[in-house]
Amino acid sequence: MVSGIVALMLQQNPNLTPDDVKCRLMATARGARNEDGSPGYGILQQGAGLVDAYAAVYATVVGCANRGLDIARDLAGEEHYAGLVRRDADGKVNGLVVHDRESGTSHRVTSRLVVNAGGVWTDEVRHRLGLGGCKVRPSRGIHLILPSTLVPIAVAVSLPSPDDGRPVFLIPHPEGVLLGTTDHFHDADLDDPRPTDEEVGYLLRAAQTAFPGRNVTRDKVLGAFAGLRPILDIHADDPTEASREEDIWVERGVVTVSGGKLTTWRSTAEQAVDEVVSQLPDEVARRVGRCMTKGTPLAGLAPRDLAARLEALPRARFLPALPPIKRVP
Repeated sequence: MVSGIVALMLQQNPNLTPDDVKCRLMATARGARNEDGSPGYGILQQGAGLVDAYAAVYATVVGCANRGLDIARDLAGEEHYAGLVRRDADGKVNGLVVHDRESGTSHRVTSRLVVNAGGVWTDEVRHRLGLGGCKVRPSRGIHLILPSTLVPIAVAVSLPSPDDGRPVFLIPHPEGVLLGTTDHFHDADLDDPRPTDEEVGYLLRAAQTAFPGRNVTRDKVLGAFAGLRPILDIHADDPTEASREEDIWVERGVVTVSGGKLTTWRSTAEQAVDEVVSQLPDEVARRVGRCMTKGTPLAGLAPRDLAARLEALPRARFLPALPPIKRVP
């Protein structure tokens, strides 16, 4: 059975190494259990665990081979490997095996629920938890840093791209002028997004159109960087058509929150906490209560009466001296 799953995995991705295959099988495995919760197998029995074939084939996890596997305890008959995810008798996730990279040790953690707030890594975390399919399709945006002497602006400027009409902005930055941004689906390494030549050219053409006499060319760029957005996968052909809304859903004991924008992160977090509370047993939920973030001030929050206090101060303290107004007869 496992050999058939491995064949499907290699058909899907022929570049998988033996450790990649092992990692993905382990990440999507769960131990076979009897009705009373005891291991339903002996140390050398076939069928010692169950593998979610779909999740294994489409998993993206790497570097987890052998994590959580204690060979000495397994051979001693003290504990058999049951996967990186702990499940109850109904198959719901009720714990994890976490790995400490500094010490090299693994720890088993139990919980009533697991919350997945993995951002662009949402599906990678879901696959590690044995959940199949893909819910998120990351999009990539890049920014360039231009010399402030090349583009001397004192305030933020927004303009339509000459290529497709998308808004492009220039913002004064401590290291120059920030020029952004782009929007393309990202199917490469999530850990190391890089600006492409096409994206750099796209932004430079916008700056050249806005400042035709400034000679904004590639060799003037001081720096470039890329970031990823956790966009919900609605099968859009273009990322500009994809929804920027957030979503929260529950799968087999896992509460996942993804999508949304930085400007709505606190509201989204509140919704996620309330969803978690709703999944808890009634007696626990009553003791915990709903999320209170709406009425909790953030550290560094300005005084509530700041606006009124500023209005009461003489304007001369904030505005530079202005020349007298010349009246036209």
